[in-house]
Amino acid sequence: MNLPDVSVILDIVIAVLLVAMIYYAVLLNRSLSTLKKSKDELQSLLGGFEESTVKAEMAINRIKVEATDNSVSVKELIKEADRLREDLQFLVDRGEGVADKLEGGITQSRGKPAVDAPQQGRKAAPLRASKSVATAFADELDDVASDSTESVDDSGKKLKSRSKSDLLKALQGMR
Repeated sequence: MNLPDVSVILDIVIAVLLVAMIYYAVLLNRSLSTLKKSKDELQSLLGGFEESTVKAEMAINRIKVEATDNSVSVKELIKEADRLREDLQFLVDRGEGVADKLEGGITQSRGKPAVDAPQQGRKAAPLRASKSVATAFADELDDVASDSTESVDDSGKKLKSRSKSDLLKALQGMR
C-alpha cells in the first residue's frame, strides 16, 4: 500500500470518529439542557418547600401561644365554676334548712309534731332555665310557702310564717 492510500484511510477513520463524537456531543447537550431545566424546577420546589416550612413553623408557634392562652382561660373558667358550685352548694344547703323549717312550721300549724331531722334523699323541684338560680329558688319557695305556710288564727286573720319572711329577706339579700 502506498503512503497516500494510508493517509486517506486515516482521514476517513478520523472523519468517522469525529461524526460519532459530534453525535455524542449533541446527545450530551440534550441531557445537560434537560438536567438544567430539572435543576431550575427543583430549585423552585425547594423554595416553595422552604416557604411552606416557615409558614408551618409560624402556625405551630401561633397554636402554642393560643393553646397557652386557652389553657389559662380554661383554668380561670374552672376556678369560676368551682366558686359557683360552692355558692350553689351553699344555697342548696341553706334552702334545705329553710325548707325543713318551713316543713316544721307547717306541721306545727296543722297540729302535728315537728320533724327535727332533715329528710334524707329529698330532691328539689327542677329550676326554670330562663331565671337565675336565686330567683328561681325564691319563686319555688314562694310557691311552696304561699300554698302551705298561711294559717288562720282564732280571729280569722291570716298569719305569715316567720320562716317565710326570713327566707324572703335572705334571698332578696342575695339578688
